[in-house]
Amino acid sequence: MYEETKLLIESLKAVSRHAGPIADALMMGTMKSDKQREYGDMLKELSGLLCEHADLQDERAESSKVFPEKMPRAQPD
Repeated sequence: MYEETKLLIESLKAVSRHAGPIADALMMGTMKSDKQREYGDMLKELSGLLCEHADLQDERAESSKVFPEKMPRAQPD
């Protein structure tokens, strides 16, 4: 697994841990607007990372078609 994939997974898990408490606070009407924006910004950043990761994956796949011998192999965990 590539290092950037590991980092993306860690980020996904970190943001996901907040989802339940945030949903509860929204339901109870106790979440302040600045905290909503803060979490929204985290989601935007995560969305960008996920899209960048997908682009990188596409680039690697395309590169392996053109130069299969130059395609780096993912290291097993």
